[in-house]
Amino acid sequence: MKRAVIGLDGFVDEVVHVVDKRTGRDAYTRIETIGEYADRLAQGAGLSTNVEIVPVSRKIGGNGPIFAQGLKNLGVQITYLGSIGDGSPHPVFEDFAEGTGTWCLAEPAQTDAMEFLEDMPEQEITAYLYEENGRNLTLHQALSGLLNSKLAKGLIVLLSGKYNGISADTPVCRIKPAVMAELIGEIRHFEVVISQTNELERAQVCCGGVDLSELQEDSLESRKLPGLFMCGELLDVDGICGGYNLQWAWSSGYRAGSEAARRLCNGDTPKQKTERQDGQ
Repeated sequence: MKRAVIGLDGFVDEVVHVVDKRTGRDAYTRIETIGEYADRLAQGAGLSTNVEIVPVSRKIGGNGPIFAQGLKNLGVQITYLGSIGDGSPHPVFEDFAEGTGTWCLAEPAQTDAMEFLEDMPEQEITAYLYEENGRNLTLHQALSGLLNSKLAKGLIVLLSGKYNGISADTPVCRIKPAVMAELIGEIRHFEVVISQTNELERAQVCCGGVDLSELQEDSLESRKLPGLFMCGELLDVDGICGGYNLQWAWSSGYRAGSEAARRLCNGDTPKQKTERQDGQ
């Protein structure tokens, strides 16, 4: 059986709904779009406002736990060290911890994910877009209130070949309701199939480099060439997306740069160091 040790983060991801109007103890209507939520906040700018959020579900979060869970599902024996509980697993991480070797270092952080469209049927989305007619919006502008702007434009471009005459700049009022409903259905159920990776020039991090065993651990100075300090992607260290590679670049750069500066300020050059060693 393959084994893996993974860490170090941990989050409790809580999905919440934003309340528009409370109609009863357990009943409320939701703010349905990010645009409406932004308008609500803008109305209270410089004054004061209350926004009620209702927790809907909680799940494990963080790059480490999600990565570990994926490997666990593939049959890898996982040991996880991280912020998944103080001494014992947080309740959200109890299922994750079952069958997993865990070192609970601290309580997990918490994130709130505001969910707007999960329960919004396609007919309501279509109706919402036509309500935007009064603002004379293009299809791209109207969809940008529901989706990320770049994602909305990309989907329109991909689907434009199927709907002749429709582009990102087409006014919503010129699109027939039946076509709009079909278009929304296509967007909502659109699947992306990964066929290949991007070219090297667009990579976020490179693998490979100088092995860490060739460096002094406390200074990142080369063992083979004293006085040479290395950091970042020059070294054989890489991680998944999520800020880990940036953190490694900053931390290793600080460590190597600080040590190099200290040596220069003290006049402790590699040549002097070698002469002292030879004289011993």
